This record gives sequence, C-alpha cells and structure tokens, in this order.
Amino acid sequence: HLLASSTARMLAAQARAKGLDLHVLIDPSTPIRVRGDAHHLRQVLINLVSNAVKFTARGSVELRVGGTEMDGQRAWLRFEVIDTGIGIPLEAQPRIFDSFAQADESTTRRFGGTGLGTAIAKRLVDLMGGEIGVQSAPGQGSRFWFRLPLALAAPQPADDVAPTAVEVP
Repeated sequence: HLLASSTARMLAAQARAKGLDLHVLIDPSTPIRVRGDAHHLRQVLINLVSNAVKFTARGSVELRVGGTEMDGQRAWLRFEVIDTGIGIPLEAQPRIFDSFAQADESTTRRFGGTGLGTAIAKRLVDLMGGEIGVQSAPGQGSRFWFRLPLALAAPQPADDVAPTAVEVP
C-alpha cells in the first residue's frame, strides 16, 4: 500500500500541472504486507504512471492494486494503471513493450520520450517472475496491468485497517 501511494504522491505534481486527477485505489482484500523487490516494483509503477500522465491531456489516471490470488505463501498481486489518454491502436500494441517503440512517429513528436518506459517495465516484471499487458483503443485511454508473485509477510500491529483509497494531493 505504501509503495503505491508514495509513488502516486511522487508523480502528483506532474499530473496536477496538466489538470489531471490522480487516484490510488486499493482492494480491501489486498495483503497489507508482502515481500518483493521494492526498488524494481517502484520503477515499474513510476514508468507506467508517468507514461499515463504524459499521454493524457484531460481526465484522470488511476493506479489500482488488488486482484489477489493466493498461491501457498505467495500472493499474486495485480496492479493496473488506467488513463483517459490518447489510447494505442490495436496493431501497435504488440510492439508497445519493445525498446524505443511508440505507437507511431507522430507520438514521439507530440509527446517526446524515448520509448523505453514500457520496455523497462516489461523487463523488470519479467525479472520478478510476473506478467504484463495492455488493453487500449485510440481515443478511449489505456489500461496497463501487471501481476507479480510476492511473498506474504507477517502483519504488524498497525496493519489492522488498510486504506482502500489514497488521497493524492
């Protein structure tokens, strides 16, 4: 929970500067404490949320955490970054996780960037043993998602109540 909300707070100024709403929604059934590579997970979240902000002119960006599936002592957590941005044509989606790939050249001219954010996110998710994907349509925004197997950690006394939504200033 803390990692998702602190990442969103880190990118809140970027969203606010564009007049976008940035929300974090956490499913109440999500384990409060898990163990995994926090550095890599934060980098994936930063890459996906900052891309969502970059490619969204108006509306919102939402970071959702949930969809937990238990597998022994692991929880498969699902993370989704949903935006109301420009969307990605179906024919460009298979390339979206390739290095230096953007939907087309006009995207690079309009929005800048190197086209490495989603490629790095995919590589990190793969390193952590997870899966990543996208659902999108031009003019309808995008939903980038990834699932990671994370070890369950012992709860702490302060973990009794977990927030289901986090206000991002």
